[in-house]
Amino acid sequence: MLYWVSVNKILTHMLFYSIYPIKTIMSTIKNLSNESAIEKLKDLAEGKMCLFCTKENEKLESRPMGASQVDDAGDLWFFSAKNSNKNRQIQADPEVYLMFMEPGKQHYLSLTTEVEIVEDQQKIDELWNDFLNAWFPGGKDDPQISLLKASVISGHYWDEKDGHLIGTLKAGLKALTGGKTDDGALEGDINV
Repeated sequence: MLYWVSVNKILTHMLFYSIYPIKTIMSTIKNLSNESAIEKLKDLAEGKMCLFCTKENEKLESRPMGASQVDDAGDLWFFSAKNSNKNRQIQADPEVYLMFMEPGKQHYLSLTTEVEIVEDQQKIDELWNDFLNAWFPGGKDDPQISLLKASVISGHYWDEKDGHLIGTLKAGLKALTGGKTDDGALEGDINV
């Protein structure tokens, strides 16, 4: 009977942590700077979707956008239409918040950035892929294309070293043992 209670407890914790991925268990703090920060940005943001949050009338406006690249300086690059509301909002206030999430892998990244609107055909050619034709029917020469270069002001990441399943098992074990095991979670500040 005691064995069943323990298994039931572990399964309950696993279910809880799979439904509520934000952990109440302490993570290992590992602040990153320079090259290690840029590598973490590439890992958690490059080619991934985020909520791209601009401001208007003192309110946040969010929309999903894909980060085309994290360059070697740690800047994130996005495609945007020149006549979009987001470009107009960035011209008025270039501070933009980016939130990346991969809940299945327990990867989270929150960035405060300063965004510059860039018109650079060479960079457009470098980053272009045919999927972008859905937004720019004129292809990479579409006159409405602009790029958004987001430079990181500050950031914070949460990253499950071992993946969701192993992390959930470790969290359940940690709960059962009174916190005597490593739950596998990392978090820290990002300073580029």
